[in-house]
Amino acid sequence: MTSCTHLTLLSIAKLYIFVNRISAIASRLSFCYSILITKVYPNAYLHNIFTVNKERSMTQGVSIATKKDGTVYYRAGLYYKNKHISLGSYADETTAGNAYLEALAILGSLDQLPEDYIEQPTTLSFEKIIVLLNFRNNGIYFKNPIYLRNGYFSYYLSRIEELKFDVDDLFYYSSRKIQKRTLRACSIPSSPATASALTLLPEETISLSTEIKVTSAIPIL
Repeated sequence: MTSCTHLTLLSIAKLYIFVNRISAIASRLSFCYSILITKVYPNAYLHNIFTVNKERSMTQGVSIATKKDGTVYYRAGLYYKNKHISLGSYADETTAGNAYLEALAILGSLDQLPEDYIEQPTTLSFEKIIVLLNFRNNGIYFKNPIYLRNGYFSYYLSRIEELKFDVDDLFYYSSRKIQKRTLRACSIPSSPATASALTLLPEETISLSTEIKVTSAIPIL
């Protein structure tokens, strides 16, 4: 190998190392910038996360997405305590924007509880309202409609159906979805009601053969 060839290979190697270092520095700067911009403008880059067709909505907190069949829909979401929270998908931009504004109002309030929303009409689903209220009031995010109480927690099936569990069961139910099929109400108000036909849906479907005891009566539907 001639000295000229050796110098050429050495130069190429040094250039390769230099380019890799520049690339690593650029990646770190980009990451730091994204963290900074999220903290300063928490809703400025939501479209980078939600958007499927890279089109941005004119409404803050809303992005445009497209289904496989070409149907356009709108997704709402925001950041709270450095966590991105999806607020659901909607058929039109106005409804998605209303959901975003409702979420801001919920997270910005200081004294509201789940009971305050039982009879209040909202664009957001009641399940999502419970998730936001629990995250704001208790500082823990659950994907399920769980609200932590003093010594127990509530799992809401709907606005009027509340299951109450001991805190020892929190880890189990925080990762498993409860779906209602048929509910039976206890005829004696002083004793715990029993929901015997609930289905748990983790990664795989689990049908309960045992009865779940709750501390509030469940209406017959």
